[in-house]
Amino acid sequence: MNRLKNSCGAAAFIFILILPVLICVMALSLQASQILLAQSKIAEASEVTSLALSALSEERAQQEVSSYATRVLKHYLEGTDDVKGQATMKSSTFQFQTELMGEATHEFWFKHKPQADTFKVSGASTSRKHKPQPMDVYFITDLSESMNRSDPSRLTIVKDAIRQVVSKLPKESRAAFIGYNTENVKLSKRYIDKRTGREITSEKPTDLQGPNVWAEKSIYDYLTGRHPDFIIENLFSEALSKKKMSPIDKLLEGYVPPDLDKKIRNFEKKYPFYDISPTADLGSFKRTIQSNAINANGNTHSWNGIIAAAQEAYRQPSSDFNPQQVFVLLTDGEDSKKFPKGYYAPLCKKIRNDISDKQNRSQIQNSSVEEKTKVTMSVIGVEFNPYKNEGVTECFGRENIFEAKREDELVKKILQLFEYEMGSLGY
Repeated sequence: MNRLKNSCGAAAFIFILILPVLICVMALSLQASQILLAQSKIAEASEVTSLALSALSEERAQQEVSSYATRVLKHYLEGTDDVKGQATMKSSTFQFQTELMGEATHEFWFKHKPQADTFKVSGASTSRKHKPQPMDVYFITDLSESMNRSDPSRLTIVKDAIRQVVSKLPKESRAAFIGYNTENVKLSKRYIDKRTGREITSEKPTDLQGPNVWAEKSIYDYLTGRHPDFIIENLFSEALSKKKMSPIDKLLEGYVPPDLDKKIRNFEKKYPFYDISPTADLGSFKRTIQSNAINANGNTHSWNGIIAAAQEAYRQPSSDFNPQQVFVLLTDGEDSKKFPKGYYAPLCKKIRNDISDKQNRSQIQNSSVEEKTKVTMSVIGVEFNPYKNEGVTECFGRENIFEAKREDELVKKILQLFEYEMGSLGY
């Protein structure tokens, strides 16, 4: 019994001796937990604030970046007395970057020395916002007979979708319309007097308008009579720009003055559409797209549209050439005449490489810009699964092929192609 009492007494004595140590350890543990919690919270607040700064317009961020950072940090760290934010912003051609340093002062839960009642924690974060880049978008549109099917027609769906998408493009962007079926049609930049069949040489706009004036069109068929190796090798040379026919020369065969106007009307009935070169006048572009003159007939030869769009892009002067080049092939069926198997991939590789190497206007305006021209190529099937068209799958890659059945779905798919280019946040 005495031994038990002695043991209890010894235990009590030892406990009394180590109690202050346990209290100190507990206090230090609580303080360490408080510091870690505060550090975690300031780090989280810094990331949130950094992203909030990136969401500001560049102009506003330049004016009040640090004061805005402090306000956001205080709101996030509600209940903390002393909060400061110091932010800097770096801007480049393609993005602006925000670097934030946040600092907060907290009171210890357990105060033991007046001079050590508080502690400071800090957090840093960097976020980047990719600037909306002006882009050139080429809508390579199937104008074959099958585009008239459905109600509304597939062509109507495509035209209405293009008009919506164009309204959402970044500033200084340009849009182009490249139509194709059995052929590709372009304005030849020549004006013909229907009464005489002669070219009008005047440059006065009033002389190039009126019922007796015809804006000549040229017809192209890039594959017929040519080997694919020749096409790929000469893709951007004059050798591939030879017309299938010179319309006015063809129409003047057996020319009798009263017949010329009728011949032109028949020609226009067969070829009512023509390519629209890249233009920054998006209002005029949308009105032209809506025109009934763009209708569908003939068969599907997608390579005519792909080649025509690539040539249109390549011939653009660098002073107008935007840093983003986007090619969107819109089709509702397989090619009736196929580009030979195995040649689609080399064709599209050359398009990507040569256009990417072309100097753009951002590089001209700022010699420090090192980024190459970005080229995006995608296919969207309209009420059609594009995977069935082996040629475009080989050319564009399976990851760049989509399908849309409705107008709103088509608009969404096209805009998704622009998501990165039109600006996004990251950290």
